[in-house]
Amino acid sequence: MAEIRDDPVKRKEAEEWERRTINWLRSQYGDDLKSVVRHEDEEYFHIHAYVVPTSDPSLSALKFHPGVTAKRAVMDSGKDGEDRRTLSKRADGAYKQAMRAWQDSYHEAVAIPCGLTRLGPQRRRLTRDEWQREKVQAKALQTVVQRARKVKADGESFVTRTKTETAKIVADAASAREAAQKATAAALAAQDRARKDQERAQTAMANAERYSGWAGRLRAVWDRLRKSSLVEKVRGEFSSEIDRWRDAARSAERKQLEAERQKFEAEQKARVAQDAAMRAGIESDRFRSMLSPAAEHAAPEPSPSPKLVLKPDFKKKEKT
Repeated sequence: MAEIRDDPVKRKEAEEWERRTINWLRSQYGDDLKSVVRHEDEEYFHIHAYVVPTSDPSLSALKFHPGVTAKRAVMDSGKDGEDRRTLSKRADGAYKQAMRAWQDSYHEAVAIPCGLTRLGPQRRRLTRDEWQREKVQAKALQTVVQRARKVKADGESFVTRTKTETAKIVADAASAREAAQKATAAALAAQDRARKDQERAQTAMANAERYSGWAGRLRAVWDRLRKSSLVEKVRGEFSSEIDRWRDAARSAERKQLEAERQKFEAEQKARVAQDAAMRAGIESDRFRSMLSPAAEHAAPEPSPSPKLVLKPDFKKKEKT
């Protein structure tokens, strides 16, 4: 107690031992654990736990004694023809085994994380140097356990973070696929509009050429003159119409090319997102295999979206 009062580190270690001990008591006795009292008025820091068998009408505390419970079970299930001495010896062995298991459970849950040894020096007749070395070994084991728990916590945090990031990548990939599909639909619609505009332009140009030829023949029939104000007027009107439809055809071709470019960029983004999701899934699987064979599998790799290949017709028909 003098060390605990003078050293905050020792106080923290004692409180950690107390917390782990109470948790172990709860795991052993459940609701029958009624009270835990800390004593600081004696030489060593310690606690007293009070357990009441409220579920037993006889209130027999022996139900909490693992050795007595194991021994009674053997005595009650004695084999026919087995003499009393042999049965008693087998029951004593069960008693010792149950008590060792009970102490081992406390050692694993409390002693190892707190840097305590399983057995004391007097029982094994250790010298002072041997006892000091064993305490150093127990502290080293405590450090290893703490590091292992930190590695496990970091691994679980990494797995959780990787799952979150993978889910986001998958969602982004799905969004990119949706955007690509919309862009593809828009490109197809733009291509269809461009084709229709081109067809209308070609029709207008053909009509204009036909009407221009008809106007020329009229001019030759009527006056055979090299120049005619009426024919020049008709030619001027149709010339402007031809130029307008030629411009419309060129604009339709430009729109078609732009639609093809947008579709190509959308497909590229979708492929990049899918590759990122695949790499994240592979990295998550690799790290889980390093931590534990039973680690959970990362989110599945997104299936590649179908690709639509457009082959635009870049042939342009234009008549002078």
